[in-house]
Amino acid sequence: MGLVKHVSVLACGESGQYWDGTGESIGVNDCWKYHPTDYLLVINPPNSFTPERRKIITESTPHHFITDSRSFLIGRVPHAEQIKSRMDYKELFCTNGNQIIKYRFSKWKGKLEKFVQYSNTSPFAAISLAYVLGYNEITLWGVDFITHRTWKAENPHMMEELENYKAFFQALGEVGVKVKLGHNESLLNQIIPRYVAV
Repeated sequence: MGLVKHVSVLACGESGQYWDGTGESIGVNDCWKYHPTDYLLVINPPNSFTPERRKIITESTPHHFITDSRSFLIGRVPHAEQIKSRMDYKELFCTNGNQIIKYRFSKWKGKLEKFVQYSNTSPFAAISLAYVLGYNEITLWGVDFITHRTWKAENPHMMEELENYKAFFQALGEVGVKVKLGHNESLLNQIIPRYVAV
């Protein structure tokens, strides 16, 4: 068995408050309302957030801020407005000091790739980023889909999204990457039967 490289993925659901903030971490959107994270992934445009949520994101100071929106990079790196995008595929821009690292960014199509993949919800891309960065044990916090305004049990597309997660987790498992819940307060309990008690 190889070396375990663990990361916590912190999303914005209510179970995020139970993470103790220790260890390496990747957050999404305004998860800093709970704890700071090493990486912060924001793949929604600024105008998709309420002013309160946008303020939390804007004031967050992770080691690496990752986004597909140049608007979020202004003020974080010099000349952000001049960053060029590729025409043949989508990219994520990751701050690394005053530099930008680019990651290929593509929709999940049922096959695990060594670039960042996304589905309909931000935590999916954060888990994919964890895999790309070489983590092989991922604990999810705040990935609940219970009180989210769109992605919850009442959404007729939620079952399809859960199926995407299930296939993704299975593909990760086949390459030795374990995904688990940090707290049982999640619709993902349907596809991850056990969680780590805190």
